[in-house]
Amino acid sequence: YDDLRDLLINDYKIRGRRSLDRAELSLKHLGSFFSGMKVVDITSSVIEDYILSRKKSGASNGTINRELSALNRIFTLARRQTPPKVMNPPFVTKLKESGPRQGFFEHDDYLRLLDALPEYLKPVLTIAYFTGMRKSEILNLQWCHTNLTEKKIALPAEMTKSGEGREIFLAGALYDCISAQWNIRKSQYPDCLRVCFEVLPGA
Repeated sequence: YDDLRDLLINDYKIRGRRSLDRAELSLKHLGSFFSGMKVVDITSSVIEDYILSRKKSGASNGTINRELSALNRIFTLARRQTPPKVMNPPFVTKLKESGPRQGFFEHDDYLRLLDALPEYLKPVLTIAYFTGMRKSEILNLQWCHTNLTEKKIALPAEMTKSGEGREIFLAGALYDCISAQWNIRKSQYPDCLRVCFEVLPGA
């Protein structure tokens, strides 16, 4: 593990990502558990032990997910090396995070508005409601930022108002929405880069 962790730091520096401090914090927590371990010994069950230890320390699911994403990225980078440093990376699970924030816009309001909107605007509302993403982030969201296999959206730093990249995990209605958009894209708009198609009613 200790030989691989620097791959993530170097990747952040090469790509100029502004969230290096956050990655280093994740690595600090990961290192307190995995430092000294051989990669072959880092199995899915060992990763689950890490999750339990972090939960016991009071870390939130969101915080743990950021750390698990960093761990998963380490394995991905290691597998891409020539020759590969890891051949069979373990499955890294993700935890369920809190649902959408409650406020003036309640769930019943969301459902009523969803029902009233034309089909081409429903994905925009669903993504906004379940993620809190800004309008510009949603309309500029591309398939290269979305991974249905890993069930996550990875927003690059240049797309966010804060200037920091962030990851959003897909589940439930949100995952179903993105998956449906992908199926529409494959059948009707194979060259479309954006997740939310700018399609006029009846087009």
